[in-house]
Amino acid sequence: MLKNTQFTFHLMTGLHIMLRGFDTFRKRITLLSGGLLLSLSLVLVTSFYQLTSTRLSAASGESLVSISQSISNMLSANLMEREREILLLSMRTSLYETQELSALQHAIDQIKNSYKNYAWIGFANANGVVLASGNGILKGADVSQRPWFINGRSGPFVGNVHKALLLENLLPKPKNGAPIRFVDFAAPVIGETVS
Repeated sequence: MLKNTQFTFHLMTGLHIMLRGFDTFRKRITLLSGGLLLSLSLVLVTSFYQLTSTRLSAASGESLVSISQSISNMLSANLMEREREILLLSMRTSLYETQELSALQHAIDQIKNSYKNYAWIGFANANGVVLASGNGILKGADVSQRPWFINGRSGPFVGNVHKALLLENLLPKPKNGAPIRFVDFAAPVIGETVS
């Protein structure tokens, strides 16, 4: 208890020694004004920092929403364009009505090479056997159990992003080592088909 009392005494004595230089009223008012100005400046700077921080966060959020909306619109337009291309391709009876598979194979290769993001394009008969495909990949394979074939028999089909069980080991791996993901597009071919 005695030590605490002595410490308080020394503290008061130290404060008294510090204030000795401010023994006039003018000096004390100056010290008080300076302390108030410093406190006010600290409060203003802190408030300004919080206000600008909040506004920057809001602006960043709005920017991210705008960017994500643009990406969403671009992806949506791209998916609709791919679906439209598959529909148009399924209506081109000139590709397969002659029963000439080499012409069909050549046309599919040209279409696949026209767009770098096409991983695979194929033409399967009603039984699910691939008759022609881009670069001959999966030619002769049975795809009758694949969701795109099952769903694409009754109408245009756009699948979800997924791993490709049949194609994953047949296609070159990306340079960055990321796994390959696919979106399936399929459409039925109406009319006389190659058997």
